[in-house]
Amino acid sequence: FVPVQVTRSDAWAEAKRIAAADRGETLFLQDVLSIPALVERTGIDIDTLMQDARNSVWDTHAHYIAQLCSIVTTMLAVHQIVLDGPIMATPGLLNKVREQFHDRMKRQGEIYHAYPQMEVAEEFLQPPSTNRSILNGAMYFAAAPDTVVRTVPKIAENT
Repeated sequence: FVPVQVTRSDAWAEAKRIAAADRGETLFLQDVLSIPALVERTGIDIDTLMQDARNSVWDTHAHYIAQLCSIVTTMLAVHQIVLDGPIMATPGLLNKVREQFHDRMKRQGEIYHAYPQMEVAEEFLQPPSTNRSILNGAMYFAAAPDTVVRTVPKIAENT
């Protein structure tokens, strides 16, 4: 679970964040990225919404996806991210995510320059090669767990 950094222009998510804080909870990225969240935010059914690439909700949605991609990139030192799922089929969304990711990572200076492949966001953020990429990826790592690029060392517990 990754806490969301609400964008200033997103009154809907800010209201959700405040309500969660009042309950002693945290608003997470999945709370603003889910299909139910998109429907609640816009009041438009998801099939209709996905056909309207000009709806401003996609700029906001791209912001949050790019936020998640930048967190994953900086924490796990990944070399490529595959974005999949029904929402990513929205025309133009992947390009919006790439643009916002590129801008976000560029502001992080030395991290951005440590990854030359980031300079070409089209190569770094990829659509799935098949419609079963999530399943295929999970099966790949289950079959070959030693292929994980980087592991996090166990931190000793304070006793």
